[in-house]
Amino acid sequence: MFRKLRNPSNLKAGSTDTEAWVGFSGRAAQIARVHQEGLDDVPSKGRKPVRYAQRVLLGDTEAERQALLDTVFNHISASLL
Repeated sequence: MFRKLRNPSNLKAGSTDTEAWVGFSGRAAQIARVHQEGLDDVPSKGRKPVRYAQRVLLGDTEAERQALLDTVFNHISASLL
């Protein structure tokens, strides 16, 4: 349903000295946010707003978070030795 969101033209990335991020840009960002959070949006010009069902496009599970933390911990531990 949202295959086109992963096109490079819809993605933007950036970083600072303390963080890095990846996100959507333009209209794709608005569409992704509406579906991620289940918000109201106007499907086309002149139409009534519609409440879209929440569809989690981005997110992680507790197991994925734990695996990420384990990877970061192992990397930091190895660099300290």
